[in-house]
Amino acid sequence: MKLSLKVLNQSTIVSAFLHLKLIICFIIFSFSLIAQKGTAQIIGSLLNQNQEPIGFSTVALFDSDSVLKHGAISELNGNFILENVTSGVYTLVIKNIEYSPFSIPNLKVVENEVNKLGAITLEKASTNMDEVVVTGKRELLEVHPDKIVLNVANSINASGRNGLEVMRSAPGVIIDPDNNIILQGKSGVRIFINGRPSRLSGGDLATFLQSMQSDNIEAIEVITNPGAKYEAEGNGGIINIRLKNNVNLGYNGNLTHSSSIGKEPRMSNGLTFNYGKDKLGITANLTRFDNVFSRAFLDNRQQEGFEVNLLNTDRSIQQGYNFSTSITYTINKKHSVNFSSGAVLTDGDFTVKANTDIYRESTPVIDQLLISKTLTDLNSDNLNYNLNHQWKLSESSSLSTDLSYGRFRKGTRIYQPNDYYEAGGTVKIGEVNNGFDTDTNIDLYSVKTDYEKTFDKFNISAGFKYYQVETVNDFIVSNVVENEYFVDESRSNIFNYTEQVAAAYLNSKFSFSKNLKANVGIRVENTASQGILESSVATENDHVIRNYTNFFPNVGLAYTRGRSDFNIGYGKRIARPNYEQLNPFEQKESELFIFKGNPFLSPSYTTNYQLTYSFDKALVISNTYSVTEGYFATINETDGAVAYFVPQNMQSTTNYGFSISYPVQIAKWWEASYFATYNRRTYDGDFEQATIDLDVNIYSGRSQNSFKLPLDLTMDVSVFYNSPWIWRGSVEVGAYSGVDIGLKKMFLKDKLQVILNANDVFNGYTHYTYTGEYGGMTMQGIRSFDNQRFGISLTYKFGNQQIKSRKRRGGLDDELNRIAD
Repeated sequence: MKLSLKVLNQSTIVSAFLHLKLIICFIIFSFSLIAQKGTAQIIGSLLNQNQEPIGFSTVALFDSDSVLKHGAISELNGNFILENVTSGVYTLVIKNIEYSPFSIPNLKVVENEVNKLGAITLEKASTNMDEVVVTGKRELLEVHPDKIVLNVANSINASGRNGLEVMRSAPGVIIDPDNNIILQGKSGVRIFINGRPSRLSGGDLATFLQSMQSDNIEAIEVITNPGAKYEAEGNGGIINIRLKNNVNLGYNGNLTHSSSIGKEPRMSNGLTFNYGKDKLGITANLTRFDNVFSRAFLDNRQQEGFEVNLLNTDRSIQQGYNFSTSITYTINKKHSVNFSSGAVLTDGDFTVKANTDIYRESTPVIDQLLISKTLTDLNSDNLNYNLNHQWKLSESSSLSTDLSYGRFRKGTRIYQPNDYYEAGGTVKIGEVNNGFDTDTNIDLYSVKTDYEKTFDKFNISAGFKYYQVETVNDFIVSNVVENEYFVDESRSNIFNYTEQVAAAYLNSKFSFSKNLKANVGIRVENTASQGILESSVATENDHVIRNYTNFFPNVGLAYTRGRSDFNIGYGKRIARPNYEQLNPFEQKESELFIFKGNPFLSPSYTTNYQLTYSFDKALVISNTYSVTEGYFATINETDGAVAYFVPQNMQSTTNYGFSISYPVQIAKWWEASYFATYNRRTYDGDFEQATIDLDVNIYSGRSQNSFKLPLDLTMDVSVFYNSPWIWRGSVEVGAYSGVDIGLKKMFLKDKLQVILNANDVFNGYTHYTYTGEYGGMTMQGIRSFDNQRFGISLTYKFGNQQIKSRKRRGGLDDELNRIAD
């Protein structure tokens, strides 16, 4: 087949660019005229005796009673800023494990003034660094008004799992039977890696997450209402996966091995190396993974006079390498650069066996039996590169610029024989043998810049981003006769999808008084996209072009009274369809189960409201309400015994949510955190073959427990429950629960860590049941996954582990975490 790639109208994009620049300039000018009453700021920078910047130092402000009132960590370029400081006389204390403590007594702070301390030179400490040990522990689960953080590095139960499995442990997150991610009842969740968005979706995203190992993950951040600085993409919010990147002063690293057994074995081996000296910091990680996944499902459908029973079992083998590296260089006290890259190389073999009994409802006996065995060979390369430049313009302003390129290549070869038999299963009455060759090429180009400026009365941040995604999906269908492949041009196609987004944002923080603060932001995004279908068969939907501009406001208000904090948030989000959802040609799981894209699928929009109360920085209660217009639902369309799965826009869905969390120290040897949610979801849609009107109440709860046992053993126990919920916007999935247990022990002077864990001990979330009824069709079924697993993880640390890490924050971590932003 011939490929002719068309491009978007460049004049349209240039016009949109100019439009965005005018808008953002106007907004910045308008905000610059505003002068609100605010509290004071303290600004400075830290240098060593060679006039080189000192990062990751603790800067603390104490009152006359030696009570810690404010704190910050100096950035890599040495800058630090203390915001929202009330008037008074303080003592400023600066600590860094490599330098002698530095203090400024009787520092007078006047309201609405910026105290510029200038450059502060620290003297080298005489302490022998080989004898210094930095200790500290973060809570396994941190709940903030704007996000929830699951500290994976502190989780025993997370050890030995892949990224998709770990994500299931995050509060409010559900992984549906299609491996899609649902957050607090909402789909359309956007995945970020180290603060940068992943452009993969659907099965490609699931495969990528399964290639990540928990031993390389520092934390998972769940952000339900992101601010204007974040891309507006993702109706369900953002989940940011922070990878480990501990660049130490010196060198060190670790060797890891993890293996587990369930129905199938899984194993990974990894090496991490860190090096830091003077201005240079390097980290590199290489992991080899060998995973086997299995699942089975039994599906019963009654549609258009037929009853279809499907028994499906599949087994997939995924092997490959995951490599990442990061290099940071501090040029001088004003400039630093970072280059990071990542590569995931995967080879997979999939085998799917399906037996389908076909009845006519008028007769109680089997009319036909369909037996198919699908063999798939898959290989994919996922590469990404990012160059970042940090520029300290002045003591109160900075500019950050990122250039990124991503490259994804996937080749899939499928052989799918379909044999029809009479009821007894011995007399063959026909066969249809298909071959599918699919090549997917995705290229991503991105540039963004972020500017921050602190004024006397408030601070402001603004930025611009442009990205372009080019996707080419070559789909070749063959009829297979006696092991010879004959291309069927009528069923083959090339689908090109290009998306260009130009965005700008403006955000400002105000302090109206000591207790009242506001955060106001606006983001504008212009989207220009086109889908081009090239096929020998003429269709109406072969060329779809869209160009639209949207504004996404985000407002937050915070009020503090004593030990209580109140936060109110409002924001808007968007979900854009991906190339898999837009390609109108058929992709067959079998002759009776077919996925077909919808080229006229429109973006969906969500409006979020959030009210959060916290007490003593521990108890957090949150109420949320959201409305989504144009929700992506997967609707089953029927044609006799054949079921088509087609994504369509639903009129609206609503979600009312309530959550409560509380960490508690039950005893010296027992720490626990509890998290519970309630969501009421409604689904309303009128389609050609069906009307959907669903109203469901969803409850979930999670308890994380950590026990200190004799013999220096640590045990983690996680218990969770999730009530029935809605899958694909039309099918109800039954309740499930689970218990995970892990044990940890250190050996060889804490150089060797050994973890034993058991996941889904009682088989509570190995099986999912589901039911659905609409458009004259009823369905019910059960899907089973290989979730009950028992494993071991080993980590051996080498090099000097007892030196200060650039990434760590120092001895006042716990105190600083108690201070409001």
